[in-house]
Amino acid sequence: MRRIFAHPVLDEIDEARGVCVLAAPDEVRHVKSVLRMRPGEECVFSNGVDREFRVALAGYEGDTAVFRILAAGGLATESAVQVTLFQCLPKGQKMEEIIQKSTELGVARIVPVHAARCQVKADAVREGKLARYRKVAAEAAKQSGRGRVPEVSAPVTAYEAAAALDGFALGILAYEEETGRTVKDVLREAAAEGLLKAGGARVAVFVGPEGGFEAAEAAAFTAAGARACSLGQTILRTETAGPAVLAMLRYEVDL
Repeated sequence: MRRIFAHPVLDEIDEARGVCVLAAPDEVRHVKSVLRMRPGEECVFSNGVDREFRVALAGYEGDTAVFRILAAGGLATESAVQVTLFQCLPKGQKMEEIIQKSTELGVARIVPVHAARCQVKADAVREGKLARYRKVAAEAAKQSGRGRVPEVSAPVTAYEAAAALDGFALGILAYEEETGRTVKDVLREAAAEGLLKAGGARVAVFVGPEGGFEAAEAAAFTAAGARACSLGQTILRTETAGPAVLAMLRYEVDL
C-alpha cells in the first residue's frame, strides 16, 4: 500500500476529527500528479514517530490533499532496537546503496564517517549530497513499508564516532583483524546481559572503508566500549558489511 510520511511542520494529523491534511508541496504533487490518487483510494499516512493511519483520499483543497482516517495504530514494522550505522565513506555511488539497503533492514540513523583510509573526503559530502542521501532514505522507507524515515547525519571523523558511543547500550565494530569473536557471539553476549531487552535500546554499528580501519582507529572504538567482531570467514565489501550486521541483528532481536 502507498505510504506517506508526515512533514512535522506543514502537515496536520487530527485524530479527533478523523482527518490527515497533506500540505508539503512535493508530497502533494507526488500524490496528485505521479500517483494520480482519486477520492476513495487508500494509503498509509505515518507521523514518522509512533503512529500510522490507514486513510482514504477525501479530495484536494487548494494546495493540500485531505484524507479521512479509517484506522490508526502503532508502527508495526519498526525494530525493537534503534540502530545507528556509522558508515565510513565509500567510493562512487556506494553510499546510496548502503543507505537504501540499511533502511530496508530497519536502521534508525546513518552517520557518514571519514577514516584514515577513506578515499572520499568528508567535505565532499556537502548539503546537496546530504539532501540526496536523505531522499534515498525516504524513498527506501516508503518502498519497504517502514514507519519511520532514518535520519542521515552530517559526516564525522572516526574518532568523533568513537566518542559518540557513550549513551548506546551496545557498540559493534566490524573488524577484519578480529578472529576470535563473531557477530553471533557479540549479540548473544549482549542478550544474556540484558542489553537488548528494553524496547528502543540503542545500538551502534561501526563499519570501515575500503581497506578497513587503521589499528589506532580500531583501538579507539574498543577503548570506548565497542565490541570487535568478525563477519565471517570471508572479507566483505564495505557496502555489504553494514547491511549484513543489520540483518543479523534483526534476526536475533525481531524475528
